[in-house]
Amino acid sequence: PPGSFASHPLIATFRTILRQVNPQLNAVVATRFEAALLEAKAADDAVSTGFVPPDSPLWGVPCVVKECFEMPGMPYTAGIASRAGMRGERLSPAVQRVQSAGLIVVGTTNVSEGQATSPPPH
Repeated sequence: PPGSFASHPLIATFRTILRQVNPQLNAVVATRFEAALLEAKAADDAVSTGFVPPDSPLWGVPCVVKECFEMPGMPYTAGIASRAGMRGERLSPAVQRVQSAGLIVVGTTNVSEGQATSPPPH
């Protein structure tokens, strides 16, 4: 249908572009492309067999999240130097909601120091 796409090639393209621009930007601190590509393939396969995704315009779209949101195995420092090397153990509720909306998390991005303790802007 018009406006439809396959997630796997979209995420593969996102990976290619990110590898080109991130060395200059230094915005994405960690990626999970292998897992994201597997999730995208599973989503594409499900749709190709008749699965109707939830009513979400974001189904299968790649995204990044700030690294102050905990994700298993991903950097979880909140920009605090003394937490260097710390990795998430759980999935934060915010990331759970992002994934429930159908987005596929491909990585985490930098945050300002102490971001996890700052009040949210909204």
